[in-house]
Amino acid sequence: MALFDLPVARTAILQFEDQKVLAVERFDRKYSDDGTWIARLYDHLKELDKQVDELDAKIQQWHKASDASKKLAEIPGIGPITATALVASIGDAKNFENGVSANFTAHSTLA
Repeated sequence: MALFDLPVARTAILQFEDQKVLAVERFDRKYSDDGTWIARLYDHLKELDKQVDELDAKIQQWHKASDASKKLAEIPGIGPITATALVASIGDAKNFENGVSANFTAHSTLA
């Protein structure tokens, strides 16, 4: 992997009493100037969690304002996220010829 300029973890076999272990360098951490560890991956994960929470709140807000989404969410197994995704991708059901389920299935790729 190093040949392709990709980072490669350094490894070493260490001995702890009678147990051998494989030690692998962690890519999610680095030393700061003062020698303490900085957990970059954890900070990134916290930021992603925050973004997911923000998007989830927007989806919930949109769901509460959409009659079609609320009606779909009454179907067992369909919650607010699936209902809003269906409404967003399919739009008005009146766009399908006489409500024929084959047209809906072909459009939604649920088959």
